[in-house]
Amino acid sequence: MLVNLAKQDPVQEFDDKEFEKNCEQVRDKNNPSDFSNTVSILKIRLSKIIATNKEKKRLMDQYFRNVKVIEDAFEQIKEATGITSIEEIVTSFVKAEEQNYTLYNFVNSLST
Repeated sequence: MLVNLAKQDPVQEFDDKEFEKNCEQVRDKNNPSDFSNTVSILKIRLSKIIATNKEKKRLMDQYFRNVKVIEDAFEQIKEATGITSIEEIVTSFVKAEEQNYTLYNFVNSLST
């Protein structure tokens, strides 16, 4: 169960324009709540950043678990086959896959 991390998360950049926009939205509401000052706005933004970082940390932890599983699998293959090079293991798997595909095509051609 590998997590697809190929898509890149855009880096969140905060500029003054976005901050001013948030301030204006709060001022426009004319609602005397705890959102009426810039400290509250900053706290909201900070909580959003923290939530985003927690999600990214969760994804990174999942990624490292997946890497560990793959490394353990290669270690088991090394122990079982005696092949010490990962490149040799990959090459032998690719050759075996090519041979299986050739045999599959041969069997299909016999059955038609």
